[in-house]
Amino acid sequence: MICLYSENEIGPWKINEVVCNISANSNETVFIFPNSIFDIYVVNNPLKLFTDAPLEFKLGVKFYPCGGTILEEESEDQSGILTSPNFEQQGIYNQNDNCLWFLRASEGKTIEIEFDFMDIEYHLDCKNDHLLVAEGEGLNHVIHRYCYSLSEPLPERFKKVRTRGRDLTVLWKSDNNIQKKGFNLTYSFIHYHSDTGMFLN
Repeated sequence: MICLYSENEIGPWKINEVVCNISANSNETVFIFPNSIFDIYVVNNPLKLFTDAPLEFKLGVKFYPCGGTILEEESEDQSGILTSPNFEQQGIYNQNDNCLWFLRASEGKTIEIEFDFMDIEYHLDCKNDHLLVAEGEGLNHVIHRYCYSLSEPLPERFKKVRTRGRDLTVLWKSDNNIQKKGFNLTYSFIHYHSDTGMFLN
C-alpha cells in the first residue's frame, strides 16, 4: 500500500490518496497535484496475506514548469491570463504536458473564465489533447472538456464559464501526437451575484 499525504499548511490541496494493487497485472496510477511538497508512505500488507512476497513498486515524480496556484487573497490582481505552454512565444504546445492550475477566490466571490483563443487537436470525445475545467478542488466536478480547433471552433455558449463556489481547477493535458497553437483564457474574481457565464449544472 502506498499513501500520498499532505497538510494544507504545505500546499493548496489536502492530499490523502491510497494506492493498493495486489494483482499480478501491470498497473499504473497517475496523480496530478498543484502541491510542490507532499509526503509518501509505503506500508506492507498489514493483513500479511502474502508473507513471502516482497513489496515492489516503481514511483516517478515529475515537476512541470506550467500550472500553479492562484489565490486572490495573496494577489493584488482581480484578473489574469492562463495559456498553454509556448503560446506567448508564438509556438506550438509541448508533447505530453500535464499542467494543473488551482484558483481560489476570496469569500463571497466566484471565478469567471473567458476563452480568447483555442486551437487544440480536435477529437469528438476529447480523448487526445484537452483542457478540463472543473468546479472546486480537484477534478470530481468537471464543467466542460475542451478540445476545439480553428477548423472546429469553440461554440459561443462554452466561451465563458463561472463557478458557483470560490474554487476552480483547470487541467491541460497533451499527448505525443499532434501539437497546435493551444489556448488563451482570461480569469476574473467576481462578486457572487453577477449573472454572466455558464454554470455547473
